[in-house]
Amino acid sequence: MSKKSNYGRKDWKVITSTPVLVGAGVSDADESFLSSVSEMEILYDFLDKSKAQYMDDEFMSDILSNINKDWNSDWNKLKNAVAVIDSKVSAEEAQTLKEFMYKAAVTVAEAYHEGWFSKNPISKKEAAYLAQLKKLLNI
Repeated sequence: MSKKSNYGRKDWKVITSTPVLVGAGVSDADESFLSSVSEMEILYDFLDKSKAQYMDDEFMSDILSNINKDWNSDWNKLKNAVAVIDSKVSAEEAQTLKEFMYKAAVTVAEAYHEGWFSKNPISKKEAAYLAQLKKLLNI
């Protein structure tokens, strides 16, 4: 199992930015100020509550304790982060992190119901982002 001390400062900052990058990305897919504020709060709450789930996983626990909370939805930054994960993190830990990233993105997408009459809490734009994300993460 790897941990924070196994990574350089720059790589660790990139790795710890990924949950917020995907959350911001799916939130910004629909660009609504009201939903963005709510979705940001939901994401940070999700990250905080996830700490208990990963207490026995040193790598994920270290990530969740050191989240880089810069709200940024830059797709190229996310692609770079995934490349760092793929090249520096063990396959098993990378898979766990990628699945967590996707779960974080889905949590944000479902946080703010789009439209009064829609039965689906995920908008078409958010669904498109999630499909792209799934492909990028190769999950």
